[in-house]
Amino acid sequence: MQNMTRAPFPGWVPLETCRYLQHTEAGRPIRQLARKAGCHPSTILRQVRRVEVLRDDPLIDEVLTYLAGRYKSAPAKPRQEEKPSAANRSLRTGFEREAASVLTLLSRGGAVLAAAEGMEMAVVVREGHEADCQKVAVSRPLAGALALTGWIACSRKGRISRYSITAAGRAALNRIIADQENRARARLEGGFCEAQAAFEAPDPGEAAGGGRKSRYGGAETPLEMLARLSDKDGKSFLTQPMVRVVPREMV
Repeated sequence: MQNMTRAPFPGWVPLETCRYLQHTEAGRPIRQLARKAGCHPSTILRQVRRVEVLRDDPLIDEVLTYLAGRYKSAPAKPRQEEKPSAANRSLRTGFEREAASVLTLLSRGGAVLAAAEGMEMAVVVREGHEADCQKVAVSRPLAGALALTGWIACSRKGRISRYSITAAGRAALNRIIADQENRARARLEGGFCEAQAAFEAPDPGEAAGGGRKSRYGGAETPLEMLARLSDKDGKSFLTQPMVRVVPREMV
């Protein structure tokens, strides 16, 4: 049920935002959304109110306006098959790749994302670091998406608002980096063999080949050592039939 609620939107859009847009743009009743989500209507109502409060942030309001237009223009396909999940995962991976580069910059001490009114681009700068005055441009839609997901938060409002990375943003950055490393490791390991089997030493009985002893192998048993010894007449203490009668496991 929850996957159907997210269908018209990219995979990075929070689920409560999807429900908010379904309620405000499509007029879906709170109780209907609650039945699909399997929760109490008051839970959906709190989510709707929480997203509505977020619209005070200009970046988030721009993203929500874009998503609302996308939702209205999406063709009505009731009970569509859940095949678009592959494309949705691809979009989410692309978003996370771009988000990780911005979050990495913001994780440095004193780094903030500055967004000015009427400007098409935001910038990441480090406050109080004259030696490190490099500025990195970030598109406003990407900055708004980071704010909507809660990975960055406005720390100072004004004509030029400043955003800092949140604890959720740092956790998301660690997860994205770990996922990228796991995928890279899987590609490298997949180039050697499909499934690596553990090395197993051959069984001594199979290597003997019909009773013939292997010349080199593991440590000899006391029985095998006695079989190699001879008396003063040159006769073996134990004959080969006697050695073969006693299983190796009993020695």
